[in-house]
Amino acid sequence: TVLDEQGIEKLKRKVRFLNDFENLIDEFLAYCERRGITERTLNKYYDALIFFKDFLAGEGELIDINQIKIAHVKKFLKWSERKILNYSLRMREEHLIALRKFFRYLYENGHTKNKLTLKLV
Repeated sequence: TVLDEQGIEKLKRKVRFLNDFENLIDEFLAYCERRGITERTLNKYYDALIFFKDFLAGEGELIDINQIKIAHVKKFLKWSERKILNYSLRMREEHLIALRKFFRYLYENGHTKNKLTLKLV
């Protein structure tokens, strides 16, 4: 199918959002590293957050960090169960921990107005 101008613009906004999201992941990980978080934990955070970014790429109209809701996280967890062979309760908890810490960092540093971290249980 051929994209019209509006479709191309939506695609550009989506790509910009995903690039910005990845930059925020890098910023968060640098912050964690400065705080003395172990390399093993940093790798777990990275894996979980990049996987979440990959999930967000398929979430249609989502083009702004403030649009991410608890429903996206719940959908991501279910999506992860289908995508990851041997997905375990432990991995699910690690994903939740990484997301909780990431969104808390984003909120506390003014990157989002969404207090999503308070809703992640």
